[in-house]
Amino acid sequence: MNINLILYILVAIFVLSGITVFIWSLVDTIRVRSSAEYSEIREEKIRAAKERFKNRKDND
Repeated sequence: MNINLILYILVAIFVLSGITVFIWSLVDTIRVRSSAEYSEIREEKIRAAKERFKNRKDND
């Protein structure tokens, strides 16, 4: 086999794996950020529910 063909194949594999790792890390970052925002919204809802319960209890 021609050595240049082997080198082209190896370079293509490394480039594709690099692109794959880049996209994977981007998706993971977006997923972590969205889960953090979700937990923040959830905590805010719980806090609001506790406040409503406290206000309802005080009104009784």
